[in-house]
Amino acid sequence: MTRNMKRRRTCTDVFYCFASFHVLRPLLFRVFSNPTSVIVSRLLIQYPFRLFDVKPDPPTVTDALLPAALDFSARQLARRLLAGGVLAYPTEGVWGLGCDPWNADAVGRILAIKERSVEKGLIIIANDYEQLAPFLAPLSSDLIYRLTERWPGPFTWVVEHNGSLPDWVTGNRPTIAVRVPGHPMARALCRHAGMPLVSTSANRGGKPAMTDRLQVRLKLGAELDGIAPGKTLAGAQPSQIRDLLTEQLYRA
Repeated sequence: MTRNMKRRRTCTDVFYCFASFHVLRPLLFRVFSNPTSVIVSRLLIQYPFRLFDVKPDPPTVTDALLPAALDFSARQLARRLLAGGVLAYPTEGVWGLGCDPWNADAVGRILAIKERSVEKGLIIIANDYEQLAPFLAPLSSDLIYRLTERWPGPFTWVVEHNGSLPDWVTGNRPTIAVRVPGHPMARALCRHAGMPLVSTSANRGGKPAMTDRLQVRLKLGAELDGIAPGKTLAGAQPSQIRDLLTEQLYRA
């Protein structure tokens, strides 16, 4: 077959592909926009799992939920945390400030930004329950279930700790407020840092918590070592705070 004949055949094949698509497009649209077809397709996908009693693995807290570029940013920012830095990052409803809980200077900087007394204590967040467990007092299986059933998400629990957390985080109290956030960036920072992080809303004392990255940059940027990319989750509110034992509501 000559070169010209090959080119002519290729052009013909391309023409027929486009022609077939334009002919079939109305039919495909009608099929896949039909609710019955959607239901049938879902059954075809789900039926083999039910037939052989095979269940797909549910997503876990430690799943990589960030795009690669954002996960790379989280890894770089985690290095600043480990070096004693203070960062701002998005959570579900507001922007947060975070640092290494065991770094007294970093925690002191956050308290100074917020004009907050050390006696009030701070929240710590983690990638998952396993990252928090070494610092908590022993819990029954029922309490562990209550603690984790709404995680990851905007639910903070006040729990008895085992004394291994510094006083500048606990406020010299026997309890600590803990959470596994529903925002993937906040969890990624904990995961890459390899430890829980201090988490408190990004605001000055008595001022509303900031909900926009530009706000954080303009008002606090000069006092921070980094600002994570991203934004808060649509429609989310600041986390609810309850006592794990009594379920008393401290903040709605």
